[in-house]
Amino acid sequence: VFKLDTTHIYQADAIVAIADYKKEDNPDNEMDSGTAFELGLAYGCHIPIALVQFDPKKELNLMVSRGITAYFDASKDGLKDLAAYDFDVMMPSRPDRPVI
Repeated sequence: VFKLDTTHIYQADAIVAIADYKKEDNPDNEMDSGTAFELGLAYGCHIPIALVQFDPKKELNLMVSRGITAYFDASKDGLKDLAAYDFDVMMPSRPDRPVI
């Protein structure tokens, strides 16, 4: 799984990730460590990252918030914005929420 995941990241034009991980099983709603690793690898490979976050009350890790290209808040209009997002241009957008 590791080799397959990393190979696909190296080949990707962009990454779309979900920040919330098993909210019902994770009261702190921390990002999955594997997802965080994959985002770090993508960032290190200069691959643009679009991040979707569903929990409107959850802050975002500082390292993740600074490493992403575009942020989509699904508790607002983020999914509509993601559907309309131009991945050819990859205009930057930053999260408007607290970071930790």
